Amino acid sequence: MPKVKKIFSSLIFNFSFLISFAQTNLVINPSFENYSGCPTSTAGEVNKAIGWDTCRSSSDYFNVCGAVTDIQIPKNLLGFQNPANGNAYCGFCTYSSSQFYRELIVGQLTSPLVVSQKYYISFKVSRADSNMFIGYSSNKTGVKFTKVKQSYVTINNTAHYYSNTVITDTINWTKIFGSFVSDSAYQYLMIGNFFDDANTTTFNHGNGVVAYYYIDEVCISIDSSFTENYATDINILSIEDDLNVFPNPADGFFNVDGLIGNEIKIFNLFGEEVFKSEIKNKSFSIVC
Repeated sequence: MPKVKKIFSSLIFNFSFLISFAQTNLVINPSFENYSGCPTSTAGEVNKAIGWDTCRSSSDYFNVCGAVTDIQIPKNLLGFQNPANGNAYCGFCTYSSSQFYRELIVGQLTSPLVVSQKYYISFKVSRADSNMFIGYSSNKTGVKFTKVKQSYVTINNTAHYYSNTVITDTINWTKIFGSFVSDSAYQYLMIGNFFDDANTTTFNHGNGVVAYYYIDEVCISIDSSFTENYATDINILSIEDDLNVFPNPADGFFNVDGLIGNEIKIFNLFGEEVFKSEIKNKSFSIVC
């Protein structure tokens, strides 16, 4: 089983802090827990989850701290679902019967993939169940990797990995798991349906016009067992509970107390790593 990961956010310098015991998962913010701001609408606010953004069309970010019911958890505009773990997940449309329409999310990796290396992929999806909007389920949800971040991609019936299973379950989270051999030093991954309607199998549930899925716990790793069994164990830490960061606010220098034995990585709001260090002492200082 994967070791415990703890994620917390601080307003200091608008940095987000990722403290982990192991960096086996190459996905930044794999469960969308670390965020720059709470979502306020279903208007493509995936970029509020650190390291993630919407691609092609308006995918959605759901969080318990959502400003309105539409993007809250567990009940929201698209249905009812608790996170696979933690307090957040994303969602996207994989099919529409009224027009050709796809939504994708794009995420950053902690480091580029290595050419000729075999990687394992896993993520969890659950079909949304709003009677007003959701009338279909579909297959072909998968992953495509790119070297640069893209805001729009052409649907051309290719993906590095995809599932042929039509996922209908609205109660449980279904894990999609597979592998591929990297042919380039990819730095980003996109998730969604990259196939057109003619190459997508759907099931009509008799209500709305779209197939829509929540997604959580994304993992990319060279370890098959780790990836297949990946399940984040996340706590959102308050400064008062587990550690002390001071002074707050600060001006280029601050101290952290209470994290001995861990590794700290600091990412800016663009998901870029700006600091990394193994914590050998209970108290240490960071200069930015």
